[in-house]
Amino acid sequence: MCRYVLNVKCEEHPADLLWQVRIVTEPFRWVTVACPFSDLVLTRRGRVELNQLPLSRESVNGVRCTLPRALWASCMLPGNAQ
Repeated sequence: MCRYVLNVKCEEHPADLLWQVRIVTEPFRWVTVACPFSDLVLTRRGRVELNQLPLSRESVNGVRCTLPRALWASCMLPGNAQ
């Protein structure tokens, strides 16, 4: 399994606040992911904030999908391993 993290950043909040959701997929398969804003959780430096703030669609200024380094090797395409 490949575990991705979708990060959403808003311009009206400090840089260390991100909304995140975890996405799990099967390796070597393309998938389409639909993620409602209500699934996103407010985090500060990777830890869930106790006081959740609403995510304003109008203030979103960045979206990033990451794959944790420890899982990178298990999700690499055949022939790309180093």
